[in-house]
Amino acid sequence: MTNLLQLMREQLLLEKSTIQFLSTQQKKKTNMICSMLNHIDTAQGFQGVITNKRIEWDVFKELDQQLEPLKMAPLFYGGPVRTHGLPLVSLAQKPVEGYVKITSDIYFGNPLATRLAIEGIQSGEQSASDFWFFLGYSSWRWNQLFDELATGAWYLNEMEIGNIDWPDG
Repeated sequence: MTNLLQLMREQLLLEKSTIQFLSTQQKKKTNMICSMLNHIDTAQGFQGVITNKRIEWDVFKELDQQLEPLKMAPLFYGGPVRTHGLPLVSLAQKPVEGYVKITSDIYFGNPLATRLAIEGIQSGEQSASDFWFFLGYSSWRWNQLFDELATGAWYLNEMEIGNIDWPDG
């Protein structure tokens, strides 16, 4: 495991990570699959989303009629971190202004970029089917993630994020 962690550290220092890892929590029957999306830097750490915890849009009790088109896109629980007033982050299958390129065909939108994409969906400039929305995201300090991997809280999956199946809306 130590060699794997060292290799992961070296890769993350050089480029954005497309590493996927899974929770080993035995309390839950289904493991969490968390895809690492954004390596900010060694001072700020990492961001990712949980990609196997689908939720329904009705978690937003008062979803405005103008936001009804969002229901055409999948919504998943991305993690416990939320920006006040901007609870969603998203992935897109093609370049979108403000999104960070993760792989050749996956782009990550932080809360602000996602808000702008939602406005584009409302105005008809964007299609909701091009997005995968997440309520919240996951975040780790630089050493926190490596410590959790070393203690066995997570294990690495060989699959890169580019191989994730895009869910139906």
